[in-house]
This record gives sequence, C-alpha cells and structure tokens, in this order.
Amino acid sequence: MAGLVGTSMALFLVLPAFNPHGSFAYWSLVQESPGAHHGGGDDVLTLLHRGTIGLVTPEIKVTTLVLLLAAAVFLALRSTLLWVALPTLVWRFGSNNDVHWGTHFHYSLVLMPIVFAAFVDALVRRGTSGRSLRRYLGASGAITLVILPSFPLFQLVQPETWRTEPRVAVARRLMDRIPDGATVQVSDHLAPQLTSRATVGLYGSPGNGRVPRRGVSDLARRVPVSRASATPWDQAPGSRSG
Repeated sequence: MAGLVGTSMALFLVLPAFNPHGSFAYWSLVQESPGAHHGGGDDVLTLLHRGTIGLVTPEIKVTTLVLLLAAAVFLALRSTLLWVALPTLVWRFGSNNDVHWGTHFHYSLVLMPIVFAAFVDALVRRGTSGRSLRRYLGASGAITLVILPSFPLFQLVQPETWRTEPRVAVARRLMDRIPDGATVQVSDHLAPQLTSRATVGLYGSPGNGRVPRRGVSDLARRVPVSRASATPWDQAPGSRSG
C-alpha cells in the first residue's frame, strides 16, 4: 500500500510540480502508438492489442524476459516475489518507445535484484542444499558468463574502453567555445558537461520554445531521440558544431 501511495504521489504531484507544463511528461509512452487512428473502436482495439499480444511482440520483448530470468536458471518463476517485477515489465513492454523493450539500456536495473531475491526464495522453499545447491549456483554463474558479452558491463574488460580517442579532445574544445547562458542542443553523452552553465536540449529532440543557437553532436555515440530531421551543422572531426 505504501508503494502505491508513494508512486501515485510521484506521478500526480511531485513530478508534475517540476514540469513546466504541470503534468507527468511520459504518459504519452503508454498511449496509442504514433499514427494510430483516433476513433472509439480503433482506440479500444489498439489498447487491447498493446495490453495483450503487444506485451510479447515483437520478439525482442520475449528475448528480454529470457535474459532477465536466465541468470536465475528460471527458478525465480517458482517464487511469488517475482510478481513485484510485473508492473515494471508491463509499462516497459506497453511503451511505444522501443528503447524500453530491450536490455541495452538501464531499464532492467530495478528488476535484477527482484529476480535474484526470487531465485534465493525459490531455493529456500525447495530446501535446496548440498550438491543440488552447488549445481544451481554453478549453472547461474555459467549462464551469467555466457550472456555477459551482450551487455554494456562487458565493455569494462575491453581495451578500447580505456583509450581516449582524439574526437574527445575535439568535442571538449568545441564545448569550450559555447558561452555561458547559451541555448544549445548536444548529444546525450555531452549534455552533462554543459548543463551547469547553459540551457541544454538533446540534439535532434523537439525544442521547448527556445531556438538553439549552437549545437554539438558526437556522431560516434549519439543516441537518436527524434525522427525529425535536424538542422545542418558545420562539421568538425568526430563531432558537429554550429
């Protein structure tokens, strides 16, 4: 009950209080897909599809479920604790943003502790011990090692992660040319370096009414945030600045 009350207060009171438009900004992600027909029957059918078949299609959603449960040898399915993960899975798979469906980003961060708590709970309920326990734990470790290369954490053991590329210095020089108080659009990995002294928007995203006079985009790492075409920028090695 406390969780429901806290979530409701965050969605309907706290977060809207910080939003200039006075509402929770992400309701659109669980509404009809872009381009859907707006009519009573069409709206109902769209919502019905997204709340049923749409929760497991396309196949990337099923892949995400498999990867979430694999490290727990799927034994977490035998614990009622796993129900705690259901609301997060529903909003992710019901979202019209395909970034939420997969495992490349951080959206499974809150789910994995629940999955492993359910794994431990299932082992305890089964009275697993001795050789059987070692077999389950060994299988969990082996599966984790097999799937680890598909996750960003694996980058920590890759040499290129620890090399500073020349484009980094170029990007820093370009950002140094942006005056304090400017309105600017930059790619997401560069944004935190400017928010303390400029009005920053993500490169390619819809504006908030203020027209950016400058922009810097790291083309090698930029995550697309909009299908809209961007304003042409003057190009420099590894980055774009205007």
